[in-house]
Amino acid sequence: MRPAQSREIPPPPSSTGFDHGKSVRCGSCGEKGRKGFALVLSLALMSLVFVLILALIGIVATDLRLSDLRKEKAITRANALYSARIALGNLQEQMGPDKRISGPSDLLDEDPLTPKIDGVEHANWVGVWDSYHWDKESQPSYEEARKNFFRKWLVSFDENRDDSTIGLAGDVETPRYGSSRDKMLVSGIGEGKAVHVPVSRVSGEELKDFDIAWWVGDEGTKARADVFPENESSPEPHQLRSAMIAAPRAALEALDGLEQYPPADPEAEKVIDLQSLGLALDSRNESFSEMMDPAGQYFHDLTTFSNSVLADARGGGLKKDLNLLFELNRAPPGYGADDRSYLYENDSSELASLREKVRTKRSRGNKTEPRWEDVRGYYRQYKEAVVLNSEEGVSFGVKGNYSANTQRLPVVAKLQIVFSYWARDIHGPWKRKYNPPRFPKRHRFLIHCVVEPVITLWNPFGAPLSFKEFRANVMQIPISLRWFKNGNQVGPGWRHYSEIWQLSRNRRKGFDVRIKPPAGEDLITLQPGEVVTYSDGEASLAEFIKVHGRHDDWHGRLSARLDYKPGWHILGGYYTDWLAQGRDVIYGNANDLIGVQVKGQRSRFAG
Repeated sequence: MRPAQSREIPPPPSSTGFDHGKSVRCGSCGEKGRKGFALVLSLALMSLVFVLILALIGIVATDLRLSDLRKEKAITRANALYSARIALGNLQEQMGPDKRISGPSDLLDEDPLTPKIDGVEHANWVGVWDSYHWDKESQPSYEEARKNFFRKWLVSFDENRDDSTIGLAGDVETPRYGSSRDKMLVSGIGEGKAVHVPVSRVSGEELKDFDIAWWVGDEGTKARADVFPENESSPEPHQLRSAMIAAPRAALEALDGLEQYPPADPEAEKVIDLQSLGLALDSRNESFSEMMDPAGQYFHDLTTFSNSVLADARGGGLKKDLNLLFELNRAPPGYGADDRSYLYENDSSELASLREKVRTKRSRGNKTEPRWEDVRGYYRQYKEAVVLNSEEGVSFGVKGNYSANTQRLPVVAKLQIVFSYWARDIHGPWKRKYNPPRFPKRHRFLIHCVVEPVITLWNPFGAPLSFKEFRANVMQIPISLRWFKNGNQVGPGWRHYSEIWQLSRNRRKGFDVRIKPPAGEDLITLQPGEVVTYSDGEASLAEFIKVHGRHDDWHGRLSARLDYKPGWHILGGYYTDWLAQGRDVIYGNANDLIGVQVKGQRSRFAG
């Protein structure tokens, strides 16, 4: 028999079911724990993916919105660029030629004496006009000659004008092709500072319709706000004199709110625009920024960017800088190098011939017109200027060789030949021939033609012009005439002025006009820019109608001498009754109608 082996019997389980002295591993419990952790991890990963998906959706949505905004911004910038190009094109088209003039619409103010701009709704629009060039051979009317020079306003939705009402104040109140909608492009402080222009709609096939608006401002009409006085302890005499004659800058300190102008020197160097000007002035007065904003208040009045071109608005091309021209040690041809350098151009061959006669027949000191050599000599006086100090102050003197003794005469601004007619009682042999007692129809009157040159003189100088006498020769009037009585032609037809005289027919005939001082005076004086019309001194009626008197040119003098006086007188000039082309007279009665036709024609006898 084998001995019985001892066997350890485990103690009974405690009431709690756990043995606190020894750990027990359960296989089924470990498997369930691993499955629970995988579920939590999966849920966490799903949440993270969901969050990522939401974030990506938000990013995509934001990017889409930003893409739309960028697209809208690109379209807006493209529209703005398109609008700017249209504005630039209009500016180049309208203001490109030299003979164009721009100006603000407030020039059409109906009452310029008041601060408010009356009758103009859009006071800050810029208009374009054609320049006015007077034809010297015409007789322009102030009202008629200045019509139809307006072109357009430099704003959107405005086109060229061709009607006769252009330029009137009422024409500014509404656009040419008006729109009920307008756009404020420039804001401003104060009444009338904002700029409103019409809105123009642009339609396209591929793009949706859009609106544009543009406005062109004129910097050239504004005052420069960055021109400050120079601090020079001892300026040159000519610089001091120039500063006294012309203001070197605008006195902006006279404007409301700009009492502290100009800024201090360190701050003045920093001024590049109106905003920086306000900051520079603010450094001198801390309350300035609260009182005034230059950029807002004076946007249409002040600038720091204006430039200019020396363009000839009347004739086209560029003007010449006279300062540089006169500074040359030797004058170029046509500007003072010879005696033919006239200041004013004229294409008239007759005037050129008259100039040549005056130049050759009179001394060089007698000049009928301003010449470049005179202007050049006057300008160069400053090179030898001296400053004289006295108790009364500072005075300037000149010791140059400027020809002060040169006699200057006025310019013939206009020459008019006045033809008039009057009837005088038939006399002499014509009475026996055309008014005898046996005639059933007696003729009581003879028709006389009065010829009177009327001369207008102009003082083109900037100082009074005095002279003892002015003479002018009027030769070979270039005109042909023919007369009618009761609608029927009298005589053989057209005849030149030189052919209507009896004794001097077909010869060079003219007038010797003499303008003398009034009685009791020694000189004739014309003030700067003064224009005076002279004609034959008015005679009494008895003197004028006297047969074979001073005004009766029955024998046809080749050179009639006339003493002229200021004004346009009726009973003056010379007359003749040889109207039937130097062979007969025109007779008639009080109920006869006399007519005449004229045309310009040069005589073959003119020399």
